[in-house]
Amino acid sequence: TELNTELREEGLINEFTRHVQDLRIAGGFVPKDKIELHYSTTSDLSDSIYMWLVHIKMRNNVDKIIGAKYSNEFFKAQSEFEWEGKKIWLGIKKL
Repeated sequence: TELNTELREEGLINEFTRHVQDLRIAGGFVPKDKIELHYSTTSDLSDSIYMWLVHIKMRNNVDKIIGAKYSNEFFKAQSEFEWEGKKIWLGIKKL
């Protein structure tokens, strides 16, 4: 069975959200802590993530999401995962 684009995007966002929640735990954040989320990935995945920004912010208590190249900034927690063979890097810090 072939997944349509909408289902694939939804799967990506669910996986993205799960990784952000794992980072919150790894960083010692509590649910009320507002965070700043940075991510880096391919342009096509970035487009999908952009379409779901409101959802991502609400599910993860994110105040600011920044899509950019990997940065040497200090992050409380960071990780990388793959989605359909494409890498996604995430970094979070407390606001």
